[in-house]
Amino acid sequence: MLEYQRINWILEKRFGKELTGEPRFRISWSDSQIEKRLGTYNIYSGPIFLRTETGVREVPKYPYIKERFVLERLIYHSNPELPASRISYESLYVFEDSKGESLPLSEKVAIIVCSLCLNPVTNALQRQRLFEELEEKELQKEITYFEDALDEGYLASRLHDRDGIIINPLEKGGVND
Repeated sequence: MLEYQRINWILEKRFGKELTGEPRFRISWSDSQIEKRLGTYNIYSGPIFLRTETGVREVPKYPYIKERFVLERLIYHSNPELPASRISYESLYVFEDSKGESLPLSEKVAIIVCSLCLNPVTNALQRQRLFEELEEKELQKEITYFEDALDEGYLASRLHDRDGIIINPLEKGGVND
């Protein structure tokens, strides 16, 4: 499973779905998102201008965001420029820094942004508790991982301490003789 798919699964489990069955929040790739938008468009044939048309066209949703992951929220709207649907995902957070450099996907950042979006009137103490809770969960994941990795099992520890032996049953003089 790709990282953004894993985070989308976590966001869906933590924040749920709307009545339409769509997740409330999702991570998407900016260049892959298109939408049907009503507008006035100039039509060209190569460099030659042909005419101006008004109508609905499929256009890039984020023409101003290139090659970035975007955290989006599902909203209900009555925007006449988007006649195809009354619901759409709108950008909450772009994974880039203040210099326009790409930032890595982060489950923690996504959860914090979604939580603050759903609870905009949280005070500093509530935000601090949220951050501490996420840190504790991350620490528990690491502890579990390393405990599992270090758990050798009974036979491995006996062999390591030179307290155990292995008898190959296929060898002459083994148990099956």
